[in-house]
Amino acid sequence: MEKILLNCGRNSLRYIIRAYKIKEIYLPYYTCPSVWQAVRAEKCKIKFYHININFLPTLEFPKNAFILYTNYFGINTKNVIELAARYKNLIVDNSHGYNMPEVGIAGFNSIRKFLPVPDGSLLYTNKIINEKFKNDTSYKTLKNTDLKNRNFDISENIKLASMKTIRMLKEINLDTELRLKRFNKIHNILKNKNLFHINLTSYDIPYIYPYLIEQKIPHKFETFWTPQPKNTIEGYLQNYLIGIPLDATLDEQSLIKSLLA
Repeated sequence: MEKILLNCGRNSLRYIIRAYKIKEIYLPYYTCPSVWQAVRAEKCKIKFYHININFLPTLEFPKNAFILYTNYFGINTKNVIELAARYKNLIVDNSHGYNMPEVGIAGFNSIRKFLPVPDGSLLYTNKIINEKFKNDTSYKTLKNTDLKNRNFDISENIKLASMKTIRMLKEINLDTELRLKRFNKIHNILKNKNLFHINLTSYDIPYIYPYLIEQKIPHKFETFWTPQPKNTIEGYLQNYLIGIPLDATLDEQSLIKSLLA
């Protein structure tokens, strides 16, 4: 497969839609609004689907359908591989995962969720667009504190990663062992109270530790994406799933104590 370094995940998805000339695609309800925006920017029709408590689609898709599946929290590679074996036009949104098994027709990640770079999304695909793209330079107008949560302009054309990101990626690497060590340490403390059963594969490099609890999430913890209907799995996850960061600067002990209080 070909690999291309673009500036953000939404542009990787736009690239895929163009490359495969996709007119209609299945998207999960439980995803970032930027995904919907990227699809609509390419004038592609959206069909939404629900997931179950194991993060698998509840819908049986048409045989030739184009399907976007999210590797939720970077710990659902097993689901990715299972779906790729069933559907030939699977596209993998690996924004929450650092590693990417090259399954399906295409996939992409979001490098800046894991490394201190201003932009970056690695795309793998079987099809290439015969079009020249410029490198991103928009980070130059931002403060360092704004880079991680920056918004990309969906009205602009697809862009390659910035030259700054390309240079930085030659010098820095993700400490995956430390990340997994922190994940497992938190899991050993919280697993008996976590309603979500976790079994990592060798491909899984998690974005956060997902902690599913029986009471509503305190505001100080991360929740995911837009409000969801109450009587759905997505609504349940929106209200009861905490994303515990795996950042190296995290005050781990005080955070876990507050969760167990």
